[in-house]
Amino acid sequence: MPLTKEERKERKRISDIKYRKKNREKLAAQNKERYEKNREKELKRQEEYRNGPNREKELKRKKDWAKNNPKNLIINSWVFKGIIDDDFDGLYEAFIKETNCWICGKKYNKDIVMDRRCLDHNHHIEDEPNVRYICCNYCNLHIVRE
Repeated sequence: MPLTKEERKERKRISDIKYRKKNREKLAAQNKERYEKNREKELKRQEEYRNGPNREKELKRKKDWAKNNPKNLIINSWVFKGIIDDDFDGLYEAFIKETNCWICGKKYNKDIVMDRRCLDHNHHIEDEPNVRYICCNYCNLHIVRE
């Protein structure tokens, strides 16, 4: 029985991923060579993008998205920082509802930077949840742990 279009597309995607993993150095060398060959053209393209007519529109779109999706913005920042968890939605809800630091017990104050809520996590644990505390910025930066 012939493969459907979706099945062919999925096989191609998996095949491409395997190829890129296997030939990482070769592809990096090709990209570097291509960049050096077309360096002026690439720098010009980047400059046009930074100063182009759509740049303001793009920045406004990103700012509006962040304003309308604070949950996604916070969760994405956690993922970027290396926080691992099975239920980010539940973690977000607990983070937002928390009113006091888990370490010192101080009530959070939005006006003072050192009283800002932080999600403390263990940097040395991989592939399993690594969140330790929801604490104030001061405790996150200054309290010594194990």
